[in-house]
Amino acid sequence: MDAFIAQCEYMDKLKKKGTVKMFVPFTGIDGGFFVVETDSNAGVSQILSECPMFPYVSREIYTLTEDSKAKQIVSEMKQRMSKGS
Repeated sequence: MDAFIAQCEYMDKLKKKGTVKMFVPFTGIDGGFFVVETDSNAGVSQILSECPMFPYVSREIYTLTEDSKAKQIVSEMKQRMSKGS
């Protein structure tokens, strides 16, 4: 319980800095998720390693892309693929 409370306080600190955009503990089950904005994988690693819950949980990391950027990437890929046919 102490580690969870410390985790919430850590997330609050990072939200005030603008690094954490969202922190959502799940209700009724173990776990949760948070969304961070960093310039590098090293930034993500630092945030994770400083998490009070780090030793007690498993993690899955997913990169996110804004929908407009994803559309641009896929459109460019489609153009490259059509040139190769």
